[in-house]
Amino acid sequence: MTWRQKQKLWYGFIFALVVLALLYPLYLTVKPAPTCFDRKLNQNEEEVDCGGACLSCSIFKLQNVKTYTTSYFVYADNSLDMVAEVENPNDGWGLREFSYQFIIQGTGGEQAIISGNSFIYPRQRKYVTALNRQLPAFPIKNIILSASSRRENWSEIGVDPVKVNLLNYSFENNALSAEIINAADKTYAPLTLRFVIFDASDTMVGVVESTLSSLEPLQRQTIRLSLPPFQESPASVIFEADSNVFEGNF
Repeated sequence: MTWRQKQKLWYGFIFALVVLALLYPLYLTVKPAPTCFDRKLNQNEEEVDCGGACLSCSIFKLQNVKTYTTSYFVYADNSLDMVAEVENPNDGWGLREFSYQFIIQGTGGEQAIISGNSFIYPRQRKYVTALNRQLPAFPIKNIILSASSRRENWSEIGVDPVKVNLLNYSFENNALSAEIINAADKTYAPLTLRFVIFDASDTMVGVVESTLSSLEPLQRQTIRLSLPPFQESPASVIFEADSNVFEGNF
């Protein structure tokens, strides 16, 4: 290589350095900022895209909400009630919100979907419902429940069960009368009351719900709920009281 060629190569190298020096600040301004979805360990994360500034890595190991068999009840006025159990199998983690769908399947392949949202605490198993809905125009073959959630809706909490107890109840004149008490030292506001009703052979015959705006500590409350026209006489209930701690009421 001649001296002149070496000189050209050196000038080219210097020119490239100058260009890079000028372009580097521009690159920094347009370079994508680190995110929790870029599949890179680039912002003090514990693992790729989790921990640190991102969602806890524990969330990615949580089990989905489980769903169980749906029961449904059709009445003479063409209304439809649906009820099914869901379960959060995880310790220490609750869901501020999850979505569920009652999928109504017809005998001819038809389908209708009734959607809803709820919350669930660690290790909680509870009922979700869709009550007094219009019966679809097609014959029902089956109804199943599906549930889904977003990772960002998981919350690491330690929550005591809602301490509202059923003191007594009775069935009379197509109505349920019940007395409840808030056995906790805190106010529940609002509070959903759910009565899953069974006949004498422990077969579920229906469900009724009511919502109280609030229930103070040690407060007793008597409620009366009209019952739909069950096919069998009601004999017993499973009682649930549900209040949303994620809304910051406690």
